[in-house]
Amino acid sequence: MTSTATSVETSTSLLLEAEALAVEDAKDRPKQVESSFLAADKMDFDLVAQLAYMSAISTAGLTREQLFDRTSKLPYSTSGFFRSVRLMTSRLGYDYPRSCEIVAERTKHAAMKSFLLRFAGSLGSGEKESDFLQREMEVQFENHRNKYERDLEALRKWTDGFVALEVSVTLVVIIAIVSMMIFPMGLGFVLGLVSTGIIVLSAGAWIIWRSSPAEQLLHSLRLKSPEQHQTMRLARILVPLSVVAGGLSYLVLGLPGISMILAGGVLFPVGLKAFKYHGIVARRDNDASGVLRAVGGVTGAIGTTVTEALGRLDHRSMGTLQGEVTTLHRRLKAGLRPDLCWERFVSETGSEVVRRGVAIFWDSVSSGGDAAKTGTLASRYAMHVALLRAKRGLVSNTFQWLMVPMHGTLVALLAFITEIFSIFSAEIVKAQASGLADAQGNQLVEASAIPTNDLIAFAAIDIGFVRLLILSVVIIMTVMNGIVPNAASGGDRYRAAFTLAIMLIISGITLTIVPYATELIFGGLVVESS
Repeated sequence: MTSTATSVETSTSLLLEAEALAVEDAKDRPKQVESSFLAADKMDFDLVAQLAYMSAISTAGLTREQLFDRTSKLPYSTSGFFRSVRLMTSRLGYDYPRSCEIVAERTKHAAMKSFLLRFAGSLGSGEKESDFLQREMEVQFENHRNKYERDLEALRKWTDGFVALEVSVTLVVIIAIVSMMIFPMGLGFVLGLVSTGIIVLSAGAWIIWRSSPAEQLLHSLRLKSPEQHQTMRLARILVPLSVVAGGLSYLVLGLPGISMILAGGVLFPVGLKAFKYHGIVARRDNDASGVLRAVGGVTGAIGTTVTEALGRLDHRSMGTLQGEVTTLHRRLKAGLRPDLCWERFVSETGSEVVRRGVAIFWDSVSSGGDAAKTGTLASRYAMHVALLRAKRGLVSNTFQWLMVPMHGTLVALLAFITEIFSIFSAEIVKAQASGLADAQGNQLVEASAIPTNDLIAFAAIDIGFVRLLILSVVIIMTVMNGIVPNAASGGDRYRAAFTLAIMLIISGITLTIVPYATELIFGGLVVESS
């Protein structure tokens, strides 16, 4: 009886210690990013790279402790689970199958939980880790591809829906303005109607952000590529300058169109630099697969070092990575530390795919793994991501360039309706004054016969309020239309400056030209009729 109680107390103590260890571990490990209000679930994207890495490094014949230790140090959102498994085995004395089961029970991510439970069963059965991980990698590649394509289909539907929402919000604003012309509506009602439309449009933008496939294009290393540093330096200077230039010019000139053109023009170099650099990184991602496959194949075929294999390859076949590969070979040949050479190679490419592909290949080869096999695995991972991104580009690029003419059309329509409303209201005031003067001078019409209430309703509308309301809507639509396409494409935040600058310039040109065009067309008609 006493032994049973002692056993229960020991088991309870171990569980409490495991709980405390898990809480302590959560402070240090990479964030296990599950679905949240602002961030999409990135764990599927990380799990593909994690399994490819584990499958490659297992070819080196590492022990289980070494395998989990290497895996837990990766900068992925999924690495924390493997770190928890390693800590439970090293500090609490659990075996690896039981540790995997405990960690699986603590996670809410379905794919990760299922993998850990299967891994626990495989470890307990004595199956070779390399065979199990190879099989799981194949399954996860297929699952990730299918999920990515489903997300793309949802993204395509939501981008179409966002276009419809924006047109609807514009019509709601126009209806609110026309209603003010017909009936003396309260300002609170008009503001509520417009605010509701903006909230609905913001919800559509948020859905696009959340429904977009979660991935990372540029790496987040401390050492960055020259293009990344140039973009960051430009952004630090021009982004605040754009805000200041736009705000000060509006305060001085009082012309919102000129202020938007000035703000967009100052911001445009940042966006253009980021836009071009994203294209370069995308081409590097496409070429990374061939580079890793070629280096691994030559290294395995001739049984030599990676440095020697790079020397035997024609660097002209490396595409956009030719310069970086040539520099890497020179550094390795000069006798510098290989890990530092590969780290600098990754940082100079600026690509997250290259970073993960190199980690799969070099960590495995440096640990004694099969160079040909690991090169194939790293190449397959890079090609997998590059092909999926190409499919995403068909959706995001179409949406981005559709937003440009649509934004200009909707802003022009709002400005046009506002100017017509202004001209019509001015003429109503003139007609009211003229009608009352004639009635009093000739005494032919009784005062009660003049619909003064309706005329006063037309004259009482605050044109300044209407212009301010339309300007606020245009600014919100401009910012939103500049950011949403970047959310659909999954690019770096600096790339959003490209679309935002274009939208600002279009809005500014429209707000500057449309009032003069409206006055030119309808001003002459009003003069002739009078």
